[in-house]
This record gives sequence, structure tokens and C-alpha cells, in this order.
Amino acid sequence: MRRKYRQPTVYLDFVAANKLQNQGFIAWRFLPGMSFGEDCAWWGRQDNRPSSHEGLDFRCFVDSQGRTIPLAEGMLVPVAEEGDIRQIFNDFLGQSVLIAHDLCGNGRRLYSIYAHIKAVDTCRLGEHVLAGQIIGSIAYGRCRTAAAGSGQVPAHLHLSYLWLPLSFQKTFDWRTAHLDQEIIFIDPAECLSHSLRACK
Repeated sequence: MRRKYRQPTVYLDFVAANKLQNQGFIAWRFLPGMSFGEDCAWWGRQDNRPSSHEGLDFRCFVDSQGRTIPLAEGMLVPVAEEGDIRQIFNDFLGQSVLIAHDLCGNGRRLYSIYAHIKAVDTCRLGEHVLAGQIIGSIAYGRCRTAAAGSGQVPAHLHLSYLWLPLSFQKTFDWRTAHLDQEIIFIDPAECLSHSLRACK
């Protein structure tokens, strides 16, 4: 199966927070199904997802010897961009944290979501977080889902970027997000590879 790579400059805050450079980190490895907009799962039987993937899954990286190294449960999760925590809610592997960023356009604000994590005690609603600040750790995986078929979902970090109306007040729900026309997901790789201004 063909493997996908990204440039090593993407999400370096995670690399630094977990000292992955000491493990020979060279680049993230993204398997089919891990990237934005893809329709298949990357675990289990790789069945079709209920809807297209809304983000980017960080599960493993390539080291200096060309080996694929999986991320471990409990690895620290830093935010990539400064913002304000707007919601903390449960997902099928752990918790998700919704962060509002200081970028608006056409009546919308840019948000990011860090999913499948265990939020730290200091991660609270309304808190202003800086780039690199730790908001949680990767939650324990292994939960079964419809998309997993007979397999189980390994621990990983899911990251989404999305535009929400300035008036958005609803509780975010992963189960119905793809049906909500107020929510516009965008490719996280574009935001991580450039400044957030490039996402506008």
C-alpha cells in the first residue's frame, strides 16, 4: 500500500513537546485514510467512513533509519496556534477541544479541534492558549467503530480546522457535523504548512 508523507515542518510543536527529535524524527507519515477528505478508514478493514474525513490524523512518523514509529498514548498535545477554548466535549476515543482563532472573514471565524485526547485539568472553557501550550495528551485507543469493521482504532490525534459563523452557539457534535451546513471544514495541512492567514 502506498504511503503518504508530509514535510517535517508541519506541527513542530508536537515534535518538540514530546522530544521526538530524540527518536530520530524526520517526517510525519500519513497512510491512506488519514488525510482530509478521504473516504476510507486507515484501521481495521479500512472500510468506508460514514462521511469524508474532516481532518488529519497523526498516528506515526518516520525516523532517521526509515522506520515507522507509532505515537503512544499519553503523548502531550500542544496547540499549533493561539486561540480561546470554546468547547470541551467527549468523542469516541476521549475528548475534543474546540479553539477559536483570531481570524474572521465573510461572517465566520476560524476554529481548530484537537480530538481523541485527554484534556489536562488546566484546559478550561474561556482559557486563552498560546501556540505550543499543552492542552492534553493522546487518549487510549482501541475503541470499535462502525468504520473500523472488525478492527479497533489505535490511539492517535485528530486535528480539524473549520469555519463557523460568528453567531455559532450550538454544542459541536461529531455525529452530525458533516450534515450541518453552517460548518465548513478545511484541510488542516494547508493551515499547518502556512500561517493561518493563508487559510482565509
